[in-house]
Amino acid sequence: MENKSRQVLDKITFISTIFNEEKSIINFMKSLLEQNCLPGEIIIVDGGSSDNTLKVIDDFFSEKAGINFTVIENSREHSDYMQVKNEEIIKDIFLSVKEKSGHKEKNRVNKESKLRLCLFSSPGSKIAEGRNIAISHASNEIICCSDGGCSLDKDWLYEISKFYFNDKKQFDVAGGYSHPVALTFLEKLLEMCIMPGVKEIDPERFMPSSRNISFLKSAWQEVGGYPQHLDYGEDMKFNFSLVCKGFKIAFNPEAVVYWRMRENLVSIFKQFFRYSKGDAIGRMYTYRHLIRFLSFFIFIALIILSIFVSPWVSILFIPLIIFYIYKPLLRLKDTWLHMKSPLKRTMLKISSILLAPFMLIFIDIAKAFGYVYGKIKRKA
Repeated sequence: MENKSRQVLDKITFISTIFNEEKSIINFMKSLLEQNCLPGEIIIVDGGSSDNTLKVIDDFFSEKAGINFTVIENSREHSDYMQVKNEEIIKDIFLSVKEKSGHKEKNRVNKESKLRLCLFSSPGSKIAEGRNIAISHASNEIICCSDGGCSLDKDWLYEISKFYFNDKKQFDVAGGYSHPVALTFLEKLLEMCIMPGVKEIDPERFMPSSRNISFLKSAWQEVGGYPQHLDYGEDMKFNFSLVCKGFKIAFNPEAVVYWRMRENLVSIFKQFFRYSKGDAIGRMYTYRHLIRFLSFFIFIALIILSIFVSPWVSILFIPLIIFYIYKPLLRLKDTWLHMKSPLKRTMLKISSILLAPFMLIFIDIAKAFGYVYGKIKRKA
C-alpha cells in the first residue's frame, strides 16, 4: 500500500461497540484507519464476543495489516481473550501518524501526532452500555460513533465532525447518510422498501442512527447517556432525549456510512421486531404504531366486506395498495439503475413491484408483534 500521510483531528474521539464481528471487523477497522482525517483517539468496547473478534483485532495491529502506522507505545497487552472481567482493557496503544501540512481547517491539524487506540472488553454489556463505557473513557469533547459491520467513506470523519469547528457552532449533534449495501435480490427489495434516498430526508426532522453520528460529550452527559434499559432503539431514544434538552441536530449527506442489508427473511423479521420492541419499551413513535394497527383493522374489514357484502368492495384495495407502496415505487429506478441489461432491469423492476407489497406487509407484521411484545415486557 502506498505510504500516504494523514491528518489527525486530535479533539475527536471515535467510539464503537462490537460483538461477534470476526468476519467484518477487519473491513470496519480498515475503513476507519484509512480515513483522510483520523481521530486523535479510538475507543472500542467488545460486549463479550464468543468468536475470535478480539484476537482478529489484536492480530490486525500486531501485523499492521498493511496500514501505514507505527506502534510507538504499547502500554498493555492481553493474551487470554476469553477470560476477561467487565470493562477490562485488552489493548491500549499509541500509533504514530505522519501528517501532511495544510487542510481546510488549519487549526485542527498537528504536524506530528499520536493516535491512541484503546480496546475494552465488557462481557454482557448491551450496545447502550458499551457506548456509555467508551464515551466515559473518552478524553475529547467531540465524539464520533459508528458500528461494527459498517464501512466508512474516506471523508466520513471530517464530514461528520466539521460542524463543531465552525465559528457559529450552531449544532451539538450531527448525523450522516447510511448508504445501503445490497448484494442479492432480496436485499435490493429490502433496500427499496425501507431505505430513503438522500432527497427524501427532511433535515428539520432528521434523527440519526448511531451507526453514523457525532455529538458533544457534554450533550451526552446532560441527557444521562444512552438509555441502558433498552437493548434496541437506544439510539432513537438518545436522539429524543437530546432534542428534548434543546440540542440541535445537523444532517450532512456527505458523511456516508455503508450498511449491509439483512440477508434473509428470518434476520429481517428479527431486525424489525427488535426495533419495534425498543419503540414500545422506550415509548417512542406511539402514533406511528397506532396507525399501523388501524391499517390492519381496515384491511381485514375490507376483506370481510368484499366476501359477505359485495366483491366490488375489493376495488378499494387498488388505491390503498398504491398508497402503501408509493415510496418504494419512487425508489424503483434508482434501485436497479446499476443493471446494464435493459431486459434484465425491466424484469427485476416488475418483480420488485409485485413483491414490494408482500415485503412491506412482512415488515409491518414483524413490527406489530415486536411492539405488542415490548408493551407486555414494559408492563411486566
